[in-house]
Amino acid sequence: MRSLHAAAALSLLAALGAGAVARAQVPPAAPTMPAASSSAAPALSGVAADLPPPPAVDDPLLEAPPLAAKQVAGWQDALTLVKARSIDYRLALADLERAHAQAEVAQASSMPTLTGTANISQPLLRTITNPRTGDTLKQYVPENSHSISGSATLSIPVYAPRAWWARGTARESERAAELQIAEQKRLLAAAVADSLVAEIVAERVVELNRSALRAALERVALTKRRVDLGVATALDLLRVEQDANTTRAQVVAGDEALRKAREALGLALGFSEPYGVPRDLSLDQFARDSERACPRGESADQRTDVGVARQRGEVAKRATRDAELAYHPTVNVVTTYGITWQPFTPVLQSKPDRHVSYHTWTIAGVLSWNIYDGGARAGQLRDAEAQAGQAMLRTEQTLRQATVQVAQAARAVQVAERAREIAGRSRDMSRDAERMARTGFLLGRGTSLELVDAGRSLRDAEIQLALKEFDVVQAKIRALFALSSCTY
Repeated sequence: MRSLHAAAALSLLAALGAGAVARAQVPPAAPTMPAASSSAAPALSGVAADLPPPPAVDDPLLEAPPLAAKQVAGWQDALTLVKARSIDYRLALADLERAHAQAEVAQASSMPTLTGTANISQPLLRTITNPRTGDTLKQYVPENSHSISGSATLSIPVYAPRAWWARGTARESERAAELQIAEQKRLLAAAVADSLVAEIVAERVVELNRSALRAALERVALTKRRVDLGVATALDLLRVEQDANTTRAQVVAGDEALRKAREALGLALGFSEPYGVPRDLSLDQFARDSERACPRGESADQRTDVGVARQRGEVAKRATRDAELAYHPTVNVVTTYGITWQPFTPVLQSKPDRHVSYHTWTIAGVLSWNIYDGGARAGQLRDAEAQAGQAMLRTEQTLRQATVQVAQAARAVQVAERAREIAGRSRDMSRDAERMARTGFLLGRGTSLELVDAGRSLRDAEIQLALKEFDVVQAKIRALFALSSCTY
């Protein structure tokens, strides 16, 4: 029986022709890891150079998915799009505009005010009582018996401590809004970077899935030839066909994951359409552009979210002083100038014979002091003190979270690099195992179960290595954004 298998293998080799085994492989996603030691490899590896090349296979799923209709040219293009389209960024800009407007309102409360009024009146009916007879005479006033009056009032704050304090509080609020924009830039850049890397990972997995499907179809073709030569059974063919069908399912799932990754990238950029990344995008250049747009800081205390929390705490503390100043009086100097012009018409005369005008000018010092308001100011002061305490606690909480996130991000880089190294060695060992299983299967010294299991292990190892490669890139980018302050 052993001689029969050897003869069948030789017949298969003669039919296929001499050549080198060139199993379809995907180019490595990153610098190649050191190969696993194979000093104890079986003698089968010595005949690998005499094996024929894999047979040609064809399947509709081997065709690569189409490129995204819209693509991001690079990191700078992504930042330009997100600044123009991001809702969160535009909301932060609107908050800054509101802070500017509120600062103008606060400043106006401490500035002099000038108000003017004007009035025009037209009498329609006049009654005159005769003092001797008591008779009442009615006279309809002529059309030109109207009067015109106007006044202007100037109020100048002399002592308004609460209004003056509010101006400083408004400036601190403007500073908090500016820091919030910087924090929003950091969050948006980090989200876009994650989406870009996720889309690149999905593209890579799609490519690996198709390489795995091609290898599975090659195993199906080789097994069919062995069945035709009588050295393999229908069970062997069923096993490899099951493995190929499982790989087809992975291709379909990977394609859907790619579509979702493109849609997620589009949403991160501010669009409802999917966006892709050019296949020739350099990850090294991407990392350098990211660091230029968002320089790394020195410590977690310098992060923008910590700065925002600290600035809001300062605003809350000023609100406490504002509530205290509500107990103070205010002093204003108020001056009013008025003029009234009207025609003078004697009684029982139909037309006026002259005009008269009245001028008035007053100046006064006005002291306003809310002596008792039922306890409203006391309640406002207690509320402001409580809010100031909450703001201090939130600042401390934000600083703690930032410190832990920075430490975790730095540690994640080391973990990802170690995982990549291990995945590279596992891939190399799986590749050697698959090559030896294929060689043994062709020479009749291995089973289809070993061939399928080795192919599945290699497929998983290739995907895991690709994922670990991109995990390293993603970890480095996250470590950058954990301490960065974006200036784009």
